[in-house]
Parts: sequence; structure tokens; C-alpha cells
Amino acid sequence: MIWTAWRQQRSVAVAMSVVAIAFLGYLLYSGFHQQALWTQYLARPCRGDLNTPVRYQTYCSGLLDTVQNSGHFNRFIVNVGIILGPLFGSILGVSSVTREVEQRTTRLVWTQSGTRSQWLASKYLVNIAIIVTIFGPMFLMLGWWNRAAHYGARIAPSSFPIAGFLLLLYSIVAFTAVVTLGLFIRRAGWTFAVGLIFAGLVIFGMEFGVRPLLVSPTFVVVSSSEITQGSTSGFYASGGAPSNSWGRGGGYAPVGTTVTPSTQSLDAYSTKFYGCLNTPRGHEKTGYTYCSNRLNLEYVGIFVPDSEFWRLQFEEGSIYLGIAILLSATSYLRVRRMLA
Repeated sequence: MIWTAWRQQRSVAVAMSVVAIAFLGYLLYSGFHQQALWTQYLARPCRGDLNTPVRYQTYCSGLLDTVQNSGHFNRFIVNVGIILGPLFGSILGVSSVTREVEQRTTRLVWTQSGTRSQWLASKYLVNIAIIVTIFGPMFLMLGWWNRAAHYGARIAPSSFPIAGFLLLLYSIVAFTAVVTLGLFIRRAGWTFAVGLIFAGLVIFGMEFGVRPLLVSPTFVVVSSSEITQGSTSGFYASGGAPSNSWGRGGGYAPVGTTVTPSTQSLDAYSTKFYGCLNTPRGHEKTGYTYCSNRLNLEYVGIFVPDSEFWRLQFEEGSIYLGIAILLSATSYLRVRRMLA
């Protein structure tokens, strides 16, 4: 059964591999190109535009424009990488299971020596192997590209899906969702659409609803002398949140706060502070200092450190894996009770 399942899927697998190789080739080109420009910009004499000698300022401004223009398609690259996961998984689910159920070729398959459960197991085994083969190199390459192109801190929401192994799980969740839905809907077109929407909702809900709850942010008092400095790995803040952290906002809190303040607390104290700034005394040149001292407040930044990256990847990945296992179990129960 495994050999039969592979023969049915090999043309789809080859087509997806061609697309993946083309995408990986562009990632390689884009990554090396942007990495070279960043290295040049962050080295002397520009040094990331930090304390650049006056005679080089025009040159460094032009180089910065070149660096920024080289990343014009970066957001598009990230979006393509994220979309390919659920898209490939959905296509494999439709072509391997839903199409057979729709065309009723299962009537013949299920009367052969293998059982329905064995038939479905072969589909899972072959297609998940295809997904791992395609997306294993892809998530490794995207993680490298994120660093080379200085796209963003790996724990930040914009980079988090591509900096780890979540793309692999996006595809597996989409595949198991389409397989399960196909056994109920029995129409390839509708199953593909509903499955893709389901996977998108899961990913969207995880990013905006679940991920912020999986980590406990910490805080730092933001210095009035906060600056941004260039380094060989990008930029980092001095006097604020650590480099490569996930900024979760900020606000005013009482001086000497030792526990990470809640959003409600920050909003309440920030409202008081800005209310003070809107007074005649607050509009004076020393208004900021006056309001800070009068209310005994200081500005703090809320962040999640880079050290939480892999823990967050494994926790979120475990949830995706749990969803895939639940969908797989549902499909096994369904296939055993279906009429051919």
C-alpha cells in the first residue's frame, strides 16, 4: 500500500519540489546579496550610521538607501514561505485522499487485502514523509535568510514562523485537516477551500491569541539616553530592551517597580502622566522631568528575551502537533464507519 500511495503522489511531490527548489534558490541569492550589503554598511566607515565621519555621510546615506531597497521584497518572501506550508499540505491531502473518495475508487481499494486503516496509514506515512523532505531544507534556509537579510529578531512575531520549524507543522496540520474534512465532505474543491481556511484560522489564532499567553514578559527601565547602535549582526538598543527581543510595548510605572506591570497598570499610569504633560506646567521645557518627579513615575519597556525562542517554538509546536494528532484520530474513526 505504501508503494501504491507513493506512485499516486509522486507527480505532485515532484511539482512541489520544483517550486520549493526555485524558492530556495531565490532565498539563497537574496540572502547573500543583502548580507553583503549589510556587512558593508555596518563596517567602517559607516558603522551603521553611528558616529560616521562627516566626509562619509553622503556615501553612507546612499549605501543605507541601497540596503533598504535590497529588502524591498522581504515581506513578500516571508509571506510566500508561510503560505507554502498550508498550501502544500492541503494539496497533498486533496490529491491523496479526497480525490479517491470523490471518485469512489476506494470501493476497489477497500476490498483488497489491506484494511481501511492500513490504507489511511499509508497515505499519512507517504505524505508526511514528502512534507518533511520538502520543508526540512526550507525552514533551515529561511532561518539562515532571516539572519543574513537582517529581517528581524527571530522571536519577534514577523520572524518567528520562519526562524524555527513551525512551517513544517503548518503543512502537517493543513494535510491532516484536509484528509479529515475530505472524508466528510467528499468533494475535492470544497474540501481544499475549507481545509485551507481552517489551517489559516488556526495559524492566525495561534499567533495573536495563544502565543502571547505562552510567555511571561519582563520589563526594563528605558533610559533617557537610549540609542541605537550598529553591529555586525544588525542593530541593538542601548538604554532600552535587550537586542533581538520581542518588544511588547511599554508605558509608565511607579519608580522602583520590581514586578512586571500589567497592561492595565501601564495604561492607568500613562494616562496620569500624559494628563500632567497637558497642563501649563507640563508644556514647559522641563515638563517631562516635572511630571516624572511629581508623579514618581518612570518609563518602562515590556519585552520577551531572545532566550525564550526555542521554548516558545516547542510549546507552540506541541499545540500544532496535538491538533494534527486529534485530526488524524478523527479521520481513522471516520474511515472505519464510512460506506464505500
